[in-house]
Amino acid sequence: MKKIILLSSILCLLSCEKENKIHPDIKLGDGNNSLTEIFLHKFTERNIILSGGNEKFSVNIANSKIAQASIHQDTLKIKGLWEGQTFATITSHDKKARLIINIIPPELSISQDSIRLYPKDESKYVSIGGGGDKVELIEDDPNNSVQTKWNGNTGILEIKAFHEGDAVIRFKSTQWKGEKQLKISVIPEGNSQEIGIYKTNSRSYYHILNPKMIVKRPNIGYWLSQNAKPYSTSDNIFTTKYIAKITPTVIPQNNKYVDIHILFDPNGNSFPEIKQGKHQMYVKQVTDSTFSLLGKGFKIILPK
Repeated sequence: MKKIILLSSILCLLSCEKENKIHPDIKLGDGNNSLTEIFLHKFTERNIILSGGNEKFSVNIANSKIAQASIHQDTLKIKGLWEGQTFATITSHDKKARLIINIIPPELSISQDSIRLYPKDESKYVSIGGGGDKVELIEDDPNNSVQTKWNGNTGILEIKAFHEGDAVIRFKSTQWKGEKQLKISVIPEGNSQEIGIYKTNSRSYYHILNPKMIVKRPNIGYWLSQNAKPYSTSDNIFTTKYIAKITPTVIPQNNKYVDIHILFDPNGNSFPEIKQGKHQMYVKQVTDSTFSLLGKGFKIILPK
């Protein structure tokens, strides 16, 4: 009888010692320090090794709409569901640990940073991804040289090119700091270095005014005529007389915008591609002898 009582006392003593055992703090991760905060993207998972406590773990998450948490043996599994911040509480016996969980959007990415198109081209090859659920598209296209449409579901940027010009498309995210941009150059085929007026809304340049007479008048501007004697009555009656009066009075600076006036002589023919009056034109290039002005569907090369 005494032996039975003694054995029961020993078992009770061992059980009490086990219950009163001091367990180590819970440690998250296999690094030197326990994790206190993590960052991951929506629909991605993170596995974290757990240790400490009595080696039996449970987890509770504050906001299950932002992240999902579960325990598999000694591994904590976190899955991002929605952008935002929440926290998980991990418990093992009398020990607790808190883990802040940040679900952040992935960095904005773009498949190309610059492309060259011909007028009338259509492109569906540029893709944009990341940046979260709120990505803003900003167009910088002063000459209306392209039309863009971004499909947020597929990430494809659809581009239609109209005429020669340069455009910059910027993508900004309200959830991710920074931006990505795409530079678009629409350039026809061929050479447009000679003085005159060019049509730029076809795949190739078309020289619509190749002047035989060029007059530069101080403080007035330039006169371009397709005929060496534009007002001569001896010209063939069927000869077309193109006379353009262009009024930049100073040499503009490269890569700037300048307002000019274009008038067509009433005795000659006008150009259906170009409206008379005021135009804001981009100074495309300034060389030692010429400068080029880029408008909507046309370009003018003038002598310095």
